[in-house]
Amino acid sequence: MIKYIRFTNNNDVVPSAPPMGFHGRPYKHVGINIRLHDDKIHMHHSSEKSIIEAGKNSLIKPLWKALDQHSLKLHEARMETSSDDLMKVSIDDLYNDKDLLSSDYFE
Repeated sequence: MIKYIRFTNNNDVVPSAPPMGFHGRPYKHVGINIRLHDDKIHMHHSSEKSIIEAGKNSLIKPLWKALDQHSLKLHEARMETSSDDLMKVSIDDLYNDKDLLSSDYFE
């Protein structure tokens, strides 16, 4: 099994763009998404099925901030702010966390 982590800025519209892959087939982001906020991080796994996560991943974002929220400068600043929290866990820790992954993942 491939364990995968991706980092996104909170309120970034690019990772929320309509899911169209090759040949018009829809795709779904997989793995653990670590959403970077100004002062915290939020983690969820693609196996989590909740209306709240669906809303956070939708295009309902402040479009007037689209360029700011997708900038590498902001991403780097938020990674730096969160570095202490991120250094406390490994990818194996995250994939063994039953609070982070749905029960479907472990079955």
